[in-house]
Amino acid sequence: MQDRGFSFYEEPVPFDCYEETRQVADALTIRIAGGEEEASLRQFRWLIETGVLHVVQPDMFYFGGMTRALRVARMAEAAGLVRTRTSVALT
Repeated sequence: MQDRGFSFYEEPVPFDCYEETRQVADALTIRIAGGEEEASLRQFRWLIETGVLHVVQPDMFYFGGMTRALRVARMAEAAGLVRTRTSVALT
């Protein structure tokens, strides 16, 4: 995917395999996206702070609404990720 110019690789492993997601992120240069099934604010913080996810995608219904999704967006921005129209992405 990275050789073909894709913008990001979404959930390369099952969403709750955090260490495995980190291994994929470390091995590739393409941005890693995820978070649609994540329900934990603490896990989002870890995924963002450790650089595992470059594109965070909290699902507004599954994650608990706009307020919680905005908390994730603020964490991502504080970590140097920028907001795009559909997600938060690493520049």
